Amino acid sequence: MEEKYIKRIAVLIGRELTGKITEYERGMLAEWRRQSDKNEQLYQRLTDKERLAQEYRQMKSVGIERPLADMKGRIARLTVRSERAKLIFRLWAGVAAIVLLILVWKGNGWIYHSAFMEEKGLQADEIRPGQTQATLILSTGENITLDSDTLITGQKKMCSAVRAQSVSSPTVSGTEKVKAKANILITPRGGEFKIVLEDGTEVWLNAESKLTYPETFGNAERRVAVRGEAYFKVHKDPEKPFYIETDGQLIRVYGTEFNVRSYEEDETVCTTLVEGSISIRPVGTGQGELVLAPNHQSLFNKKDATACLRTVNPEVFVSWKNGMFVFEEQNLEQIMCTLSRWYNFTYTFKDESLKETVFMGSIPRYAEFDDVIHILEKSGGIKLEMKGQNIILSKR
Repeated sequence: MEEKYIKRIAVLIGRELTGKITEYERGMLAEWRRQSDKNEQLYQRLTDKERLAQEYRQMKSVGIERPLADMKGRIARLTVRSERAKLIFRLWAGVAAIVLLILVWKGNGWIYHSAFMEEKGLQADEIRPGQTQATLILSTGENITLDSDTLITGQKKMCSAVRAQSVSSPTVSGTEKVKAKANILITPRGGEFKIVLEDGTEVWLNAESKLTYPETFGNAERRVAVRGEAYFKVHKDPEKPFYIETDGQLIRVYGTEFNVRSYEEDETVCTTLVEGSISIRPVGTGQGELVLAPNHQSLFNKKDATACLRTVNPEVFVSWKNGMFVFEEQNLEQIMCTLSRWYNFTYTFKDESLKETVFMGSIPRYAEFDDVIHILEKSGGIKLEMKGQNIILSKR
């Protein structure tokens, strides 16, 4: 069996699952299924939606590697050591190589889609997933551009630049401690970056975010400021507490891992604790602290400086750092806002009622944009039209 034919069979199965197959293609697929029992068994396994949905419910998240490894395992159990087995494996590999996406539309039950894209429904070639990129603004005003190619070089530049600026900072307190001799790390739309601070604290900065931190931490405390979204893995030092300021909220860290999100459009500062212990309170007040334990999430209201606490699955809220988008009880407007920030596009709702359509599901963070769009269209009765970098959403 030729490689081209194997690829064609994989595409036909994908087109059948996504409802795009023609009668002529259906006949070709039926003929292939009749050729052998192994072909039929392979087809049944690939198209058993109930079985796949059951497996999905057992997963905490969806990744490309896990389905691929699972497929390889099934092939090993299904096939024998023969040239035929090699051909079947190549067919599985052709199917598995296309990104597996799952999106669930609330009210319609679980909809399980495997997207096998031979032809792109939208011209999305110019819209790409985000990548490692940031700008470092030193306290001297010097700008350093960082990306995946210059990440190591950029870190060396950061170290040498900071060492060159050995002038002592005046003694200040509170917010001024962050501003004095501060470096600013900024990620654009479609960017992300990880930095290790001088004390060993690791910070993952999501797209369109900003981290302000001093050249060197003082003797009494460590203090930074964040806008946007960041994941912190703070190095424990009982002698020097770690503070993070975010839109009027002050986080005190006791050596821990957590996520904080506060974009301009967000009404609250969302802080999700993964492990360890943190406390929050309004900046510049003597109000009591709200202490968080693992799996706790605080929602700090930016307008009235009040906060509430709830228990959540932290993996949902830190999934971006682990290469996934996990949407749980989010409406389409929230989802498009998240996706547009990462893929760097704009969007318009032609039908305003679509904004409140609620979805649940997972999408690989580095998936090609046309795969993401295809699943949205198939899952929610949505039509998407591209005009340049703008996406127009309407009902089908």
